[in-house]
Amino acid sequence: MFISAGPYCEWKLTSEAIQKADSGNIYQCFEEFQKDLRRECTDEPPQYTDFKWTADDNTPDTVYYQVQC
Repeated sequence: MFISAGPYCEWKLTSEAIQKADSGNIYQCFEEFQKDLRRECTDEPPQYTDFKWTADDNTPDTVYYQVQC
């Protein structure tokens, strides 16, 4: 089991990126895609919570995650 604490945040496409996607835009690399993302967190100031995740039979042997500081 993996347990972490911190604010809940998501990376979301900007409205401009959604318009580009709707018109058929294809990103050539991750860096280009990353420029069209914005970080959105709930609760300002952040309210901390637990995130619990348990691997199951479909989980790969290696799992990567990123911790935001």
